[in-house]
Amino acid sequence: MNKRKKKVWIVPTIASVAAALLLFILAPSLMNNMNSSSSDSAEMAQENSKIAMDTEKKEAASKDESISALQEPEEPKQDDDVGIFSSEEKSIQGYAVNSIEDNQVLLTYGVLLGGASFPSIISVVIESNGENVVEQWQKNVPIVNNFFREHSDLGIDEIPESYFSDFEEIVTKDNSKAVRIDVSNSVNTESFATAETSHFSITVDSFRYLSEDYQHVELFQNNQQGIYVGQTGILEKNIDIEKDTKKAYLYYVSEESNYKLLAQTYN
Repeated sequence: MNKRKKKVWIVPTIASVAAALLLFILAPSLMNNMNSSSSDSAEMAQENSKIAMDTEKKEAASKDESISALQEPEEPKQDDDVGIFSSEEKSIQGYAVNSIEDNQVLLTYGVLLGGASFPSIISVVIESNGENVVEQWQKNVPIVNNFFREHSDLGIDEIPESYFSDFEEIVTKDNSKAVRIDVSNSVNTESFATAETSHFSITVDSFRYLSEDYQHVELFQNNQQGIYVGQTGILEKNIDIEKDTKKAYLYYVSEESNYKLLAQTYN
């Protein structure tokens, strides 16, 4: 049998050789590009990592500063002044009686703040002279009023000395302690306006804050028991001293002062 001659495909062979040659030529360039790309990626990753670390450090530092600011409040300024006081905090300026010694006595006065607007109490600690607390209370009224005049920026009205002639501790028929108040003969309590009536009543109310257990106040004028206070038409002979009124107290600061005072609510 006659053998058939095999055809040789020259074109595909040439194409394969050319492709191989082209790959050989491009391989170093591709390797360099791949290495460069890999290096750039690594550097970028490192840079991103560095940025992330810096950000975390800044955030951590910011948090530390915030925590430090919260944990280190500003220390309050010290104030060594002493005197009349009626507040328990010093966020502005104020004082409170924490304790008294055996040879001392605490005197408390009912006063009005802000032009007869708010009732309040003011306390002083003095060296006891051995007299009963009512006598010592009366003797120190001029001293307390003088303090109010010298510190008018506090906005405390003076205790109305002119209304009264004498204060005395007495013992009643049932052997309980009471306070006798003699009103000045020159004072017409029946014609008192609202502000004057409030001032009078707040002063009388002072005795419920004293350490002695006084049951009531007896009112005298012209050596006769009983007076008319204001235009009520009611003859007041005795005023019971209430120990627990369950009234709230608010902080009062006048526009001219930095001192806190306690203002009592009316209801």
